[in-house]
Amino acid sequence: MNAIYARAHDDEGAELGAQIARCKEQAELQGRHIEPDKIYTDAGGWKMGVNRIGLRQLKIDIDAGRIGAVYVDALDRLGRSLDIKPMVEDWRRKGVSVVTASARK
Repeated sequence: MNAIYARAHDDEGAELGAQIARCKEQAELQGRHIEPDKIYTDAGGWKMGVNRIGLRQLKIDIDAGRIGAVYVDALDRLGRSLDIKPMVEDWRRKGVSVVTASARK
């Protein structure tokens, strides 16, 4: 199953819809479908894990083997590069692809 993860730049979350739309478009281009219950979102904030309920649930579903690919608008939506590297490497070891939807990495 495929998933989308989107995180707002701020607490308002105005750009979440645009991030999700770009991810859906990328998935469709690859012939993949995203179920509505596999779209994980979080409000803004820079600290990894702080108020990141969507990311925590995504990790649970990955650990349970329910996710095969995660679409993100850009890798920085997952977190800071030093914070996400071990997480993304762990996901890849579990067979989960991480796919970016926009040119911004």
